[in-house]
Amino acid sequence: MSAGTTGQWAISEEFSQRLGCGVITAVLLPLWFLLLLFVVPANLAMSVSAVLFVLSSGFALAALRRARRLPRVVRLEEDGRLSTESRRGVESRPVSALRSVDVGTSLGVWPMRLTFADGAVLRLPTHLDDLDGFLAALRRAQPDLVITDHNPPEPPPPAGDGGRGR
Repeated sequence: MSAGTTGQWAISEEFSQRLGCGVITAVLLPLWFLLLLFVVPANLAMSVSAVLFVLSSGFALAALRRARRLPRVVRLEEDGRLSTESRRGVESRPVSALRSVDVGTSLGVWPMRLTFADGAVLRLPTHLDDLDGFLAALRRAQPDLVITDHNPPEPPPPAGDGGRGR
């Protein structure tokens, strides 16, 4: 942690690797369909391959764009600012302007949404090193913050047989 920082959370390495595999797949899939365009001589197969190429290219571009915007490190500074560090650089916003945090609002890469007073929305993955610690630090910095967790609660462990399965 650097001077002036009260908390720092990084995206987990396992999540970064999964995201990288997904981006590689999204880039290579259109190339496979492009290859099929020139190998398969039937008109119907060429039409299907062309449509699949266009669709998978769109998904690949969206995946690459999102991967580039993904914040790698989130910091809560002592001066009351929330900073995110990504490939685009460092962005900083005051925590006092933070109004709500929604966890688990959607499927996919960005399941945490931080909403600020001016209507700006910061999307973060929940794959931080210590998500509960991050939310607790935000609650300490902004006491009237509304945190909503949309994820279903984990089921309790089975009771009774002590794990012997009789």
